[in-house]
Amino acid sequence: MAAIMDFSSPVRGPKLPCKSMLKSQNVNPDFFGRSQVLTQLHEVLQPPECPLTYGNINCLRSFVLCGFGGVGKTQIAIHYAHSEAHQYDAIFWVQADDVDKLAKSFRDIAVELQLIEAAEASDPIINRIIVMEWLSAPYKGSLPSHHDGPETAQEYAKWLVIFDNADKPELLRDFWPASGNGSALVTSRDPLAKVYLHPACGLDLQPFMREEAAYFLARLSANTGSNADSESTLVLSDRLGGLPLALVHVAAIIRRKDLNMKEMLEHYNGRALHSEIYHFMDPSPHDKYTHTLSTVWELEDLSNPALHLLETIAFTDPDAIDESTVQMRLDKYPSEDFGYMPESYEDAITSLASASLIKREMDRKQLTVHRVVQEGTRNRMSTQRFTLVFGHVVELLLNSWYHEPEEKFTHLKALWDIANLVSPHATHQIRI
Repeated sequence: MAAIMDFSSPVRGPKLPCKSMLKSQNVNPDFFGRSQVLTQLHEVLQPPECPLTYGNINCLRSFVLCGFGGVGKTQIAIHYAHSEAHQYDAIFWVQADDVDKLAKSFRDIAVELQLIEAAEASDPIINRIIVMEWLSAPYKGSLPSHHDGPETAQEYAKWLVIFDNADKPELLRDFWPASGNGSALVTSRDPLAKVYLHPACGLDLQPFMREEAAYFLARLSANTGSNADSESTLVLSDRLGGLPLALVHVAAIIRRKDLNMKEMLEHYNGRALHSEIYHFMDPSPHDKYTHTLSTVWELEDLSNPALHLLETIAFTDPDAIDESTVQMRLDKYPSEDFGYMPESYEDAITSLASASLIKREMDRKQLTVHRVVQEGTRNRMSTQRFTLVFGHVVELLLNSWYHEPEEKFTHLKALWDIANLVSPHATHQIRI
């Protein structure tokens, strides 16, 4: 603290290049695809080629990758950071799950840049101020302590900050660099992070396309069998919905059990294997990603209304869920099982959408959900809970179909419209 208040000494200069924080994020040798996304990141985040000084500094460049857990946001960020490392003088990896992790990451940045001694970096506020000041004016050399700003001849460093797992983007408010010659890449499950952070630019990351997912699964599983196996690979990748983390887990199980694709597809119909996939962690020494499908979605952290709503959605057709079909009503169901006040429905929807576990089309009042999310939700249920929720959804569908007895066997268009809404969910329940 004394060194900070000593105005007779020069301000400590940064240690550059500074990319050691990236070493904790290993390059994934099995990284695949995403060329369009990487091109977009390059175009948005690439620093200018000309040297920048106090008079010609650019504004912040930022990009937000949104999507639910397991879709590959962090892997893309790691790949981009390593492949574009030559573009930057400094790269910082920030764990943005909560305020404590943000504060620790900013302490690490201050120490790695040698803006402060490790023994002095005990105050998180001072650490954050020191880092934020350098990010806004990232000088390369030492400056006199009485400076009012960087000297005009002082060249600026080019930096990249990656805020990983910023699922509550409001937490970044005090850690967001408003200016400076830098780039910020954010990964978040919350789709609203794209508009919350300024400047707003980003995308909702989608699972792999069908052919892409099948190729990825075949390559990872080292299973290049006959045409029949190729067909099985397509069917299996369809069942997994192109979700990268699920494809990785299934490929690892295929290798471990020495199965071909047709055998795996036959086994996949069993609930026991669903549970194994859901909780599986790849023991590969190259894979430092420590999440399973059971942990990456953090279902245990959901409120009861949100979890109960997700359980209901897990038994419906995933592609077009009319909200009027799944909305639970307190007067119909016991409070200890499903009931909650009507206003809780909006809170539950917001919670699930913020985690990208569902997508909501406000204009059509429809929901969609990934099939693997449905399967994972069902697999965490006990047999008793599974039966209870299944019966609950059957009753919801019956209530949606209910009309006066004399109307049930007419050709009213309204009844056909209701049938179009209900029948896909009934068909889906038969398949479960």
